[in-house]
Amino acid sequence: CATGVVLRASLNVHMFAGGSTFGLYNGAMIDSKTQKHYPYVSGHDYDGIVDEVKNLRRVKYEIVAGVLSSQGFSWVPETLEEFSITTSDYVKVLELEHHVPLLDVLDVASPYEPVRSEHPLHMERVNGASLEFVL
Repeated sequence: CATGVVLRASLNVHMFAGGSTFGLYNGAMIDSKTQKHYPYVSGHDYDGIVDEVKNLRRVKYEIVAGVLSSQGFSWVPETLEEFSITTSDYVKVLELEHHVPLLDVLDVASPYEPVRSEHPLHMERVNGASLEFVL
């Protein structure tokens, strides 16, 4: 029964409030024209129920939504069709006329001193990581 499934399981659906990835500024998008708030799950969960452009991975979504709905979670929408967007909704192709190599402008591009370590660091220990600027 669904109750047994819920009682014996852990369901981790992340990134539902913010905008990007990895627990920094995550989770929801706001349409700039309508100011409507849309739930968002990053495709960095490569097998997540929704990908980066809000295409449903339908089978997984229906399973998760069914279990949650059967347990009385009323926030589970019947579909996410209203959240679907296309790449052309938010991406414009730009032709670059000039460029500057990143390594030539690091002192200007980042307000932080470099962090050097012999071992990998947690993102929270790296200056600038909350803005997702890590090289």
